[in-house]
Amino acid sequence: MILPLKRYAQFAGRSQRQEIWWYFVGYILLWVVILAAIAAVGLSASGRMPYAVSSISGIDLGAVILSLSTFGLVLFFLWLGLLLPTLAVQVRRLHDLDRSGWWIMLSWGPYLLSFLVGTLGAISQSGLLILIGSYLSGLSWLLFAVLLVIYFLPGIKGENDYGLDPKGGGADLANTFQ
Repeated sequence: MILPLKRYAQFAGRSQRQEIWWYFVGYILLWVVILAAIAAVGLSASGRMPYAVSSISGIDLGAVILSLSTFGLVLFFLWLGLLLPTLAVQVRRLHDLDRSGWWIMLSWGPYLLSFLVGTLGAISQSGLLILIGSYLSGLSWLLFAVLLVIYFLPGIKGENDYGLDPKGGGADLANTFQ
C-alpha cells in the first residue's frame, strides 16, 4: 500500500499488479474511514443519534455545515495530495503491460471534460451542459472499469520498452530507492 507513496511522482518504470491493487485497497479504506468520520461529526454536531436523524427540529445547522465544510477541505487536500501517486502507479502499471501511460486518459479525459462541462453548465445554468457533463462522468466511470480489467492482466515477462520486469529480480525497484 505504501510503495506508490514512496515512488510519489515517479512515472517511469513498471509496477506489478500487487502494487496497484494494494494501493487501491488502502485508498478506498482511507476514504471509508474519512467518510465515516464525517458522518460521525455531522451527527455529533447535530446533537442527534443515528436513529433520530430524520427529525430536523433542534439541529444546529451552523455546526453541521462548519464540520462538513471542514471535512470537505480535508477531503479535497487529501485527494489532491494522492493525485500524483495515483496517476503514477496507474502509468507504471500500464508500462508493465507494455502500453503507453497515456492510456489513463481513457478514463481521465472524459472525467476532466465532465468536470469542465458540468462547471460551465452550472455557471451558465444550462441544463443541457449539465446533462452532457453527467453523461461524460458516467462514461469516465465505465472506461475506468475497462482500465481496471486491463490492470488485472499479467505484465509482460522480461524487459520491455519501459524497463525491467518488476518480478524478475527486483532490479528496477531496487534502483528506485538508491
